[in-house]
Amino acid sequence: MTCGTCQQIQKDFPGARAPCEGIDSVEECPTGEVAKLARSNERFWFLVQRILPGAFDGWGAVQYGAIDSVLRAFGVPREEHAVIYEKCLTVLTVIREIREQERKK
Repeated sequence: MTCGTCQQIQKDFPGARAPCEGIDSVEECPTGEVAKLARSNERFWFLVQRILPGAFDGWGAVQYGAIDSVLRAFGVPREEHAVIYEKCLTVLTVIREIREQERKK
């Protein structure tokens, strides 16, 4: 398995870099462009992937109920909701900012 960045580099410049086996097989991305997911964030990333499909409405507004629904559906303990909710808001804010920047181009 190779990540998209290394795969494209290998395609554009054959022989420039030894094939990368993927971000999970190395300590750090040789290009510095792909961050390795910390073990402590694997569960959070699993939840975010379930939240994203319902996270925005047709106008691009955040649907905050999607976060709560997923947390309840996957049995996340109530005492963890606030921390995960804040992390989700950070991710969703960044996604919205990137989308706005792309629209302006």
